[in-house]
Amino acid sequence: MAFKEKLKTEYVLKHHPFPIRERGNGEYRTYVVDKNGVKTRIQRAHKETLIDFLYDFYRNESKPPMTLRMAEDGFIAYKKDVFGIEVGTVLRLTYTSNFFKEIENRKISSLAQDELRIFIREHAEKTRPREEALKAAVQLMHGTFRFAKDQGEIQVDPSESIQAKEFFKYCDNTVKTADERIFSQEEINAIFEEMEKKDNPRALAVQLSILTGMRSGEIVALHRDDISEDYIHIHRQQQLVKDENGKRKGFIELPYTKDERRHPHGGRLFPMTDAIRTLIEKIERCCPEGKGNYLLTDKNGNWISKTSYEHFLTRQMQSMGYHITNNHAFRKSLNSNVLIPTGLTVAERAAVLGHSVETNERFYSFTRSAQVTEIAEKLKKASPTFTQ
Repeated sequence: MAFKEKLKTEYVLKHHPFPIRERGNGEYRTYVVDKNGVKTRIQRAHKETLIDFLYDFYRNESKPPMTLRMAEDGFIAYKKDVFGIEVGTVLRLTYTSNFFKEIENRKISSLAQDELRIFIREHAEKTRPREEALKAAVQLMHGTFRFAKDQGEIQVDPSESIQAKEFFKYCDNTVKTADERIFSQEEINAIFEEMEKKDNPRALAVQLSILTGMRSGEIVALHRDDISEDYIHIHRQQQLVKDENGKRKGFIELPYTKDERRHPHGGRLFPMTDAIRTLIEKIERCCPEGKGNYLLTDKNGNWISKTSYEHFLTRQMQSMGYHITNNHAFRKSLNSNVLIPTGLTVAERAAVLGHSVETNERFYSFTRSAQVTEIAEKLKKASPTFTQ
């Protein structure tokens, strides 16, 4: 690259907040924002000609000041192009950016630390977000201002010392009781029996989830050869794929489970019980073998999607009058109603459910009100009698 061309490229990269992407047809595309903040797509046949256009644009046109929204868009695009974050993460970041919608058109260089603090506090007081949502918004803010600083738009990052925990007291910190999070064993029995009446592979999936605590994506991705005499080998998941605009493209199989996304270790084994074995035999009789050798299939031998399973589950739980309608409740119910009373250690429970010991203790172990009553009765019988 000639020295002059190198200087041009460096100048464009310093001032241009959006990525330059090569399209499938070999052309190059990016975006520019005019004085009025209108975002326009620019496309050229060669990268060099696109760089020339951008160089002239920033040199000869009055460069619009970078707004908070422009910095957010630039930061998200940077994360996507440099770190390869998934479409779902991009969409979550874009959704999180709505936290700052009221000030998104402000010049980022005009936002001071005290003003940001006041805005976050007042917005949190008004909208009462959950702590996780507020923390995500503050993290996005940090990334946005770092990006603007790297682009030379600001000299000092006013968000640097702002911490999410400063505003947690303004969040919605209500905690659901155990009775609102998990099913009792009596409710589990009723659901299992109700699914016996359904001629639908998704009903069989519900029963399998009740007995194994598998995630919805793991259930529908289970292969017939993942089943052995002694255990179920859980090491795959189904994932919904979306394009860069969030439009559904279809489902794919991933060769690892949710907890193995960063560190695959061959999945986990769930012990085979008589009840599970009986259910598996029923599934194999009812679901025809098809492409992919999946255990749960429709009448044409196609695997069922996790979305259709989750929708089926929601409708069934609502029709039975339950306010709990998600598959995850079966994981928590199995842990609290079966695994803990059975005497499994926290490490053993975490191993068969596929998450960390800390996660099992914090989010999967509940004591229902009925159990408290039982415990109270046991304590009454065991308590010594004191006489004066």
